[in-house]
Amino acid sequence: MAAYVIYADRTEDEASGNYGFANDILDGDFKSAFPVGIEFHPKTRGARLEDGTRIRESAQYQGLPVDMSGLPKRVRWGGGKRPLVDLLITQNHFLVSEKLQDAIEALESGVHQFQSTKLIWQDDSLAATYFWLNVCNRRDAMDREYTTYSFDERTRRWNLASKGKFVVSLSQTAGAHIWVDSCLTTGTIFVSEGFKIAMTAAGITGIGYSDYETV
Repeated sequence: MAAYVIYADRTEDEASGNYGFANDILDGDFKSAFPVGIEFHPKTRGARLEDGTRIRESAQYQGLPVDMSGLPKRVRWGGGKRPLVDLLITQNHFLVSEKLQDAIEALESGVHQFQSTKLIWQDDSLAATYFWLNVCNRRDAMDREYTTYSFDERTRRWNLASKGKFVVSLSQTAGAHIWVDSCLTTGTIFVSEGFKIAMTAAGITGIGYSDYETV
C-alpha cells in the first residue's frame, strides 16, 4: 500500500499555452478561514490542542473545520477559454469540480468541507462552478521509527531543517483517505492508495501524485 501527496497538475495548461496566467479574486478573502471553536492566543495567534499539537489562526490547511463563509465567491480565471480539469489551485487553496467533490464524498461522506465559487473568464462569461476544498482529517501520520527526520517531542513537530525522509504509518492513517499531518507545518494534503484508485476509476483529471514510503 502507498500514500501520496497531491498537487494540481498543470500539464494540460502548459501544453495549451495557458500556464502562468494570474487568477484574480473578485470578492471575499481567506482572512477568516481559520479553525472554528478554537480560542487563539491574541499575540501568538496560536493554540494547543488536547493531543499536544499546535494550530494557527490561519487559512492554511490544518485538517480541521474552518469558517468558509467569507471565501471568494467569484474568481477571474487566467488564460484563454479551455476545458478545465477537476483539480485546480489558486491562493494556495484547492478548487474541485462537482465531479471531484462527488468522488471525495463517495469515499468520506460528510467529512470534508466544500464552498462553491464561480470561475469567470476574462470576458466576464462563466467558466464553471467549482468548490473550495477544506480537508477535515488531521492525523499524526509519520512513523517514528522509520522516518529519519528529527522530531521535537516538546513541540510535537518534525524538524524540516534536518535531513531525512518521511515514512507514512498505515496504522496511524487507517480509516482516512485524505488528511493533513498534525506534526507538519506545511499544510500538505496526503491521500491514500484507495483515494488514487477511486479517482482513477472515476476519470478525475488534474491530480498529480507524489508517492511516499509506507510501513
